[in-house]
Amino acid sequence: MMKIKAAIDKTNISEELLECRKNIEEIDRKIVSLLEDRMNNSVQIGRIKMKNDTDVYDPEREKCVLENVKSAVTNSEYENYITEIISFIIQKSRDIQESLCE
Repeated sequence: MMKIKAAIDKTNISEELLECRKNIEEIDRKIVSLLEDRMNNSVQIGRIKMKNDTDVYDPEREKCVLENVKSAVTNSEYENYITEIISFIIQKSRDIQESLCE
């Protein structure tokens, strides 16, 4: 009897796991679209900075972006993780802008 129950539980877990993975895949597609939009804007900003002979790196702006992100986080348990992810995205945006100068 225990084996049958364990098999049923595994099926339920598998269905639940598949549903969660399906949700994450949809979220990932949305994230990719948003990241592409962000990178397109970063390229535009990089071109504007080049025209105006402005440095790519703006620590005050990056600090402001991170503060805005922190204030947007609704679950404080995720704040550090989300801030790290956004910091990485900012670095990649900066890399794209710097590549325009080469």
